[in-house]
Amino acid sequence: MIRGNRPARMTGIPPMDRPIPTIHVAADPPTEALIARARGLSDRLGLAGVDDVSAIPDDLAHYLLAVTERGLELRQPAAKGTRPLRIDWRRDIDTHSPAGRSNRQPLARAVGLSKRGDPCPRVLDLTAGLGEDAYVLACLGATVTAVERNPVVAALLEDAHERLRLADPDAAGRLRLCQADSATVVRDLSSVGGPFDVVYLDPMFPVEARHGAERRPLQVLRSLVGDDPDAAALLAPARRIALRRVVVKRPHKAPPLADAPPSHTIDGKALRWDVYMIHTPPART
Repeated sequence: MIRGNRPARMTGIPPMDRPIPTIHVAADPPTEALIARARGLSDRLGLAGVDDVSAIPDDLAHYLLAVTERGLELRQPAAKGTRPLRIDWRRDIDTHSPAGRSNRQPLARAVGLSKRGDPCPRVLDLTAGLGEDAYVLACLGATVTAVERNPVVAALLEDAHERLRLADPDAAGRLRLCQADSATVVRDLSSVGGPFDVVYLDPMFPVEARHGAERRPLQVLRSLVGDDPDAAALLAPARRIALRRVVVKRPHKAPPLADAPPSHTIDGKALRWDVYMIHTPPART
């Protein structure tokens, strides 16, 4: 039997017009090993463990964090016919083709990766989300610390990272995960091993700012954590702590974050990366 605290109501700055999500934990299938893992997870996160997933209320505000043989999955039992969210970077992201390994792709150019023998940057990703950009940068040689404030999303990231350790230990070794509030991290970089050459921001875009249909994993993520209405407040401290540059990922037609014009912009097919260069004043002689 899986035991735990009462169902936790997880906050990720959800919109005011929808209920705060409630998360349950269960092993699927309920084998002895998976039940033990589910029990540990529910105790660590303060979530309720359930034996029968059918007991979860048929309500979109209720989620299931399922411990499976494939990895950790986030499900919405009331959202019939939808696939669970399981983070699997090697399955979902192409880092093996020449284009996927190229330092000329927009993300790599935005953070300053090059082929000229320069040291690879140390990157602080303050809005990890599904961790996709952090993973790509780690595959390209950058050392990345990815911060995620929502504990359930952080658990999904940790699960993906553990599987990455087995499949690609080099990339996994360059990627560190931290469950914390970015507003606190920028006030004390020692808590995440700073300083950093690059600070990266990829806030959750408002739905109306996106072009075309949103991918299902992002729909699930948005339904759990909501938008990032406080993301603009991170730009100024990010520019204070970055040694070389701050990079902000934006939809093509969206205004700059906090209406602050960037130094330059790197365009992609559907997105752009606004780059804020850090100009260190010359030392006094």
